[in-house]
Amino acid sequence: MAKLATKPDAADSISGPAGTITIRLHAIPKGIGASDWIDSYLDAHAADFPSGCLSGGGAPQEHVTIGDDGRLLQLDCLPGWMLVVAQEDRLYDLRFKVAGGGTPADKALFMAMIQGLMFLPGTLPSLAP
Repeated sequence: MAKLATKPDAADSISGPAGTITIRLHAIPKGIGASDWIDSYLDAHAADFPSGCLSGGGAPQEHVTIGDDGRLLQLDCLPGWMLVVAQEDRLYDLRFKVAGGGTPADKALFMAMIQGLMFLPGTLPSLAP
C-alpha cells in the first residue's frame, strides 16, 4: 500500500509484508557539500529516534554507491535501516522499518530495492507549504 505525503515536510510511504519504507525529500542549502549536509542532517534528525539509536555512534554507518553520496545506517531501534542520499541539490531520506527483527535477509531486500533507484535530474519541486 502506498501513501503519498499531503504536506511538504511529510513522508511518502510504501508498505508491504516485509515492512514499511518512508521517503522524505529535502533541499540541500547552496554552498554546503553533500557529505557535510548529510552529517548535519543526521545530527538534526537524531531526535526522530529513541536516545542512543542514531546519536553518539549508536548506528553503524556504511557508504553505499548511490547518488552523489549515500550512507546506510543500521537502526536497531526500528528495527531497520535508514538510507540518506545526496543527489545534486536534494537529499533523500529513506527509512525501512522491517516487520521482523532486522535480519540479513531484510537488509538484502532493502539493498536490492535501493540499488534499483534512479535519481533523475530536474527542477526541485517546491517544498514550501
